[in-house]
Amino acid sequence: MKYFLLIIPAVFLWIVFDVVRALLRKKIPDLPNPDNNTHEGEILTRLATDAPIEDIDEKLEDTFRYINSRYDCADFKLHTLLRIYLQFGDKLPLETKAQIRETILNFKYWMDQPGKDSMCFWSENHQILFSSAEYLAGQTFPDDIFSNDGKNGREHMKLAAARIEDWMSLRFQYGFSEWYSNVYYVEDLAAMSNLAEFTKDQNQKNKMYMIIDLFWFDIASHSLKGAFVSTSGRMYARHRMSSDKGNSLRDAITWLWPEYPVGDIRNIHGMLNNFVLNKEYKLPEAIRNIMTDENPQIILASNGINVNEMKAEGLLGQEDKQIMMQFGKEAFTSPELIANTEKYLVKTKMFNNMFMNPLGFINISFLKLFHLLAPMSKMLKSPSDTVALNRANVYAYRTKDYIMATAQQYGTDTCAFQQHIFSATLHQSLSLFTSWPSKLSDGGSPSFFIGSFRLPHAFQHKNTAIMIYNLDIKKHFAEKKPLDFTHIYFPTEFMDEHIIDKSYAFCRKGDTYAAVIASGDLTFGSMRGKELGNYDLTKPYELRQYGSKQFWIFELSSLSEDGSFENFIKRVKSNPVKFENEGKNLSYETRGDKITVIYKQKAVVNGQDANTSYRRFDSAYSVTERKAEEITLSCGGANLTLNPGKLIRREDFDR
Repeated sequence: MKYFLLIIPAVFLWIVFDVVRALLRKKIPDLPNPDNNTHEGEILTRLATDAPIEDIDEKLEDTFRYINSRYDCADFKLHTLLRIYLQFGDKLPLETKAQIRETILNFKYWMDQPGKDSMCFWSENHQILFSSAEYLAGQTFPDDIFSNDGKNGREHMKLAAARIEDWMSLRFQYGFSEWYSNVYYVEDLAAMSNLAEFTKDQNQKNKMYMIIDLFWFDIASHSLKGAFVSTSGRMYARHRMSSDKGNSLRDAITWLWPEYPVGDIRNIHGMLNNFVLNKEYKLPEAIRNIMTDENPQIILASNGINVNEMKAEGLLGQEDKQIMMQFGKEAFTSPELIANTEKYLVKTKMFNNMFMNPLGFINISFLKLFHLLAPMSKMLKSPSDTVALNRANVYAYRTKDYIMATAQQYGTDTCAFQQHIFSATLHQSLSLFTSWPSKLSDGGSPSFFIGSFRLPHAFQHKNTAIMIYNLDIKKHFAEKKPLDFTHIYFPTEFMDEHIIDKSYAFCRKGDTYAAVIASGDLTFGSMRGKELGNYDLTKPYELRQYGSKQFWIFELSSLSEDGSFENFIKRVKSNPVKFENEGKNLSYETRGDKITVIYKQKAVVNGQDANTSYRRFDSAYSVTERKAEEITLSCGGANLTLNPGKLIRREDFDR
């Protein structure tokens, strides 16, 4: 007994020591203070347009300082610097070329390389940015010694080539974990484009152009006349609100599809220039036709992989491919993964990293020794678990007038960090969505219009989407008290007409209509914030409803489907709505279809259970299983066949 009494304080002191160590661990700044603007994008534009660059050394000074200090997103800036060197090196002063070379040779290119910093290496876009930059750096300076780790360029090429191959394989088989992100797809595109254009490895080049094809297929199949705002794994407030204000790809879309002037090709700058200046890539005709197809289409797709699938898929472990899939999903503290996370962070000494520092509290020796990390994670249900970007089974319905997309039954009743599970786009200036705000401010993730405190049970059938929220929930560990309302983004400034009638809201944009039905009366909110960009904040843009059990129903239509706006309103108001079983069952009938959603269980359409687990692609454009070896895309008589295993990237046309 006396030994037992001695063990208890010893264990307590042991745990306290590790906790104090985590609290005192120094965090390395992720950004300069004060923040500084760099000008590498401006220099690239000047070089591309033969504009004067007398002050190039002065303009690049801050870029060199930023990259050499290894601040977060240094890899963004390094890619533009690489293109400046590789494409326009003959225009550079010798001193500038020498500074670029020194910066490239001094950089840290992966988590397991020497040096402590707060760069984010692990998200999906950063993985390919770092890896393709390392490969091109090694190819450019094959015999030079990279001062950070003492390896030469050829050794860095070999390391990077393996990670690039893994990244491409994961994208081909599973799609993007950061699915349909009109934010982070820009960074993916820059890295992919630079690698594909400048690599001397023809097989690597061919494979990367296949991934770029699939990237543009994602965008083409989920855009409305060039407006790309869909459901997404990672979005911020303005990126959810409209293509005009938030689609970071809009200039590149107009570059490829000039018939859709959603962007400005006269002012393409920043990371997009790394794609626009690519002299090799030609958009396949099938993908061009998919963007311009105006026939009504149901477009199904599977993106990413679930946490509970990873072990069976051989993607749980310490190898680069395994870590890339896990960390690329932003999956760190889920019960299945938390021990793997801790092991890798210890191995790579990353607890000083600003982003990883909070995870120092899982580096508790007692918990590791007795394998208690997973049970602890399961018991606490920390909101950090739901940062993980799980598999998104996306249902999209697109006509010539609108597009609606939903990640079907995604993460019901879990926190959404930056996930955007539903979007209805009526015009390039107008997209509608719903969320349960995490707080009454727009800073951080999740917040007022970023992510969601908890996700609804969401389901879509054709042009109708249903969402059920349960606000009467038990808080999880570290969660703040939830707000007592959910809301929709409803910006009257961008509508030609709108009507609010108790629990109904209607709007018209041109010849496109939207109806919103709520479980309670709707009221305009009064939120203000910097995330809203250039919006006129004196005008209403947010509708709220209150109550512990809530639903939202969205239905889109148009002049060609319903005739006048008045006819549409009359028809929708006559549609039967039943909210039963204490807020667990919601049924809605429209145009001969009866849709029933049973909270946290399933959806039923016309008496049949709805399938919400999709193939890799399933539409008129492509029917492809997950993990297929070959993908064929077709539209308008054009066909594109992609098979990286056989190095086939082939276009053919129906006679």
